Amino acid sequence: TNYEDTLINVKKAADANSIPFRYLQIDSWWYFKGQGNGVKNWTAMPDVFPHGIQYLHNTTGWPIFAHNRFWAADTDYAKQNGGKYDFIVERGGSLPVSEDFWNFLISSSQHDWGDRKSG
Repeated sequence: TNYEDTLINVKKAADANSIPFRYLQIDSWWYFKGQGNGVKNWTAMPDVFPHGIQYLHNTTGWPIFAHNRFWAADTDYAKQNGGKYDFIVERGGSLPVSEDFWNFLISSSQHDWGDRKSG
């Protein structure tokens, strides 16, 4: 059993018991970590969500609030690491400085899985 199966079973049990959950909040255990345990890539690891977060959202119908730590110095999104976006990259982490990055991140998660960013 993985987290995906477990959360789908929680949804089934909630429905069977008339528990009106309105959303799912996931912490930092679901995405790829990089240097210093920061975010390398803010996508689901296949051992956590084998079918991806969009599948979980579509199966449960729950909007997903998703946590994010800090961006790792080796984040895939930074131009310095082969990504598309401007980041300030330092030894302890990195900082996105491009509005395009935030537009990409927010629109892709909202489109794919109903995310409402918790911060």
